[in-house]
Amino acid sequence: MNLPTTTARVMLFCALFSLFCCNKKEAKDYSVPSYIPRNSYFVDNYQGVKVYRDNISREPLDGYFIVGNETTKWEEFRIKEGLLFDDYIFYHQNGEKFMQSKYRNGKLNGEEKTFFPSGKLKKISKYVDGKLDGKAISYFESGQVLTESEMKDDKPLASITYNDKGDIESRMFIVDGKSITQTLKDGKVFKEQISSIYDSFEGVKFYNEDSSMKIYLRMIDEGKDTFLVELNEKGEEIKRINFATNPREISKYRKYISSL
Repeated sequence: MNLPTTTARVMLFCALFSLFCCNKKEAKDYSVPSYIPRNSYFVDNYQGVKVYRDNISREPLDGYFIVGNETTKWEEFRIKEGLLFDDYIFYHQNGEKFMQSKYRNGKLNGEEKTFFPSGKLKKISKYVDGKLDGKAISYFESGQVLTESEMKDDKPLASITYNDKGDIESRMFIVDGKSITQTLKDGKVFKEQISSIYDSFEGVKFYNEDSSMKIYLRMIDEGKDTFLVELNEKGEEIKRINFATNPREISKYRKYISSL
């Protein structure tokens, strides 16, 4: 058996190395922007993930793109094989940022911020794998907090809304499988909307100035009939009125019905 000579081995190595280098993709530089015009791409969805494609070739975009030119920007984003990653930035017409979001593999991951045209922070929230997760805060342009929310899997667990003086106007929380939304005036609850997380129950409690319950109501549809139902403090039914057959009795509750 004749073994290859040293020269033959070197030539074989060079040939294989050359073949490898020719087939290896050149690393993409995502630091140098390409300027593209508005409406030069479209977005479709694949299994719930947005895929960015060129309008003409319909191929997935790949690279660092600025929608606009060197003096005017509308959008700015990095895309790998059609999927957003790192920062996505959208701009107001005056050039200030409107929104800045973090992406990973085409899904929101990390902080998302929105801004007023003045450049002041309007809202900050956090995403995990495309869903709102954690604290979200929105602001008046003055910097005063407008709302604070605690989110999990895109669903609110609790929230508070303030007026521009810092007083609480409403708050939401979950107790025993029910979502409770309270509306306050001068620091006191005057209305409480209640809905079940597990079924279709919805009702509204109204309160007196001394915080005692004034009335607890809900509306129920049964076939072609709609009923106004009055409940006691425990949520037990004490009266049921048919809208169609007893309009005079219904009229006694007129001031409450718009809140149901």
